[in-house]
Amino acid sequence: MSAHPHAIEAAAGLPNPRCLRDRRLIDVFDRYAGVGSGRRVLEIGRMRSGWSSFLERERGCEVTGAVPAGLPDDQFDLVFSMGVLDRLERPFRHLKAISRLVRPGGRVLTIVPNLRAWNRWLQRLGSASAEDGRAMYDPASLRALHDIAGFRTVACGHIGFFVSLLSPHLYVVGIRRARCAR
Repeated sequence: MSAHPHAIEAAAGLPNPRCLRDRRLIDVFDRYAGVGSGRRVLEIGRMRSGWSSFLERERGCEVTGAVPAGLPDDQFDLVFSMGVLDRLERPFRHLKAISRLVRPGGRVLTIVPNLRAWNRWLQRLGSASAEDGRAMYDPASLRALHDIAGFRTVACGHIGFFVSLLSPHLYVVGIRRARCAR
């Protein structure tokens, strides 16, 4: 007996359209992140997630996974990260580095855990060190950080449930503003 395709994808860490959080994130990619055939996408992080495979297979994007150092300027239509910004000591510096990689009018999508939600308290019960060193964002602070880094926010909110205390993740999508002449 063969496994159901959704079960195989879920086991591989790929988005599961049956999961509310994944459906909402697919909607964010489709509505705000400017994904589509031939779009150049960079996923920031230590390893490639199932979302890169999803964007390649289901949306026709050309996806690269890398650390931003050493990449040429203005190369990507979208740069996204999941659970990276909240772990950095200098998130503003990180966003400024990303802004040079995004083409003018390109987008950045940042997803961070909603550490103010119920899942934070459950994680703390399991391991007191689960959140050591992680920044705690709310939609307003996440939006402000992106705005001062040079992005115009087009969408910001919770992923998962509509009630913020039940939503496990926050997101912000910003469009890179044109650079000023020096």
